[in-house]
Amino acid sequence: MAVRVALIGCGELARDYYAPAFRRLAKEGAAVLAACCDCDEDKSRAYAVETGFEKSYSDVKRMIRESGPDCMLIATPVTVTAKTAADLSRFCIPMMIEKPPALNAVDGELLKQALQKNGVLHQIAFNRHYMPLIRELKSRLKVSGDIQNVQVLMSRYRRTEPTFYTTAIHSVDLARYLAGAPYEKVRISYQSLPQYGGGVDNIFMDCRFKNGVSGQVSTLVCSGTVNERVMVTCDDRSFFARLPVWGCSDCPGTLEVHEQGLPVSVKSGREISDGPGASEMNGFYAEIRGFLQAVESGRQPEESMEYAMQAVKIGECINNRMNEFEED
Repeated sequence: MAVRVALIGCGELARDYYAPAFRRLAKEGAAVLAACCDCDEDKSRAYAVETGFEKSYSDVKRMIRESGPDCMLIATPVTVTAKTAADLSRFCIPMMIEKPPALNAVDGELLKQALQKNGVLHQIAFNRHYMPLIRELKSRLKVSGDIQNVQVLMSRYRRTEPTFYTTAIHSVDLARYLAGAPYEKVRISYQSLPQYGGGVDNIFMDCRFKNGVSGQVSTLVCSGTVNERVMVTCDDRSFFARLPVWGCSDCPGTLEVHEQGLPVSVKSGREISDGPGASEMNGFYAEIRGFLQAVESGRQPEESMEYAMQAVKIGECINNRMNEFEED
């Protein structure tokens, strides 16, 4: 049975990555595109026409009242996401909330409490979990023996905005997800880049997870390339993943397995794939599909607000240029 979907926020992310996923899911019979909403009525109307939504709105409450969605996807600017989701939780409609769900721990805790109080099935949209290459890597890690170390490298070109930590949350979360346990302690250091303006820093995290795995997360904000790369070291086996983020030079990506100093398997993102589009390679299609399946079954996804709180807290530490995070 198709799930009636409403979208809140019709900006760049929704246009470039949600829209192709919505069209495919509607064609497959998994979704009915009931309504979309944006505070800019013209943008909402144009998005409905382009993507295939039945109705468009500029008033969220009216949209909910008139379109009767089974679930909502919230893709608003990060500055208003926590308040928007907390306010809408009183309607008790399942919701997928774009990351980061909050800019700080206080707002995150208020959102978590609102979702819990109203018993709202929800999912924080960590799309890296649903990338085909990461799904394949995660499944291989389950049968590869003990993980020793996880390394995540995020490189960007001229990302000098003060809110870049809201993008860095991707690599913060991915390291934890691959390690298979929450962070226990993180030491954070910063390399100042004054030539690009005040407050522009490369960010380096040295991590210990609660299951004993170690990790390093490096975020380079003004490099010559755009990519995300992962190395996971297990007993006598190593995995290397080049992720196909945002149409970068690593597209369509690769997953390599090495043993005894030699590659024993190399697969491209064309072989490990949900489809050729950026929405599919970057996990948005599978993420939304998984959320709709959770709504149908009434199953709370693993990517809950409780799960997301560590990434929110570490993001806040980075924003405040703190040097240490330790779980209470």
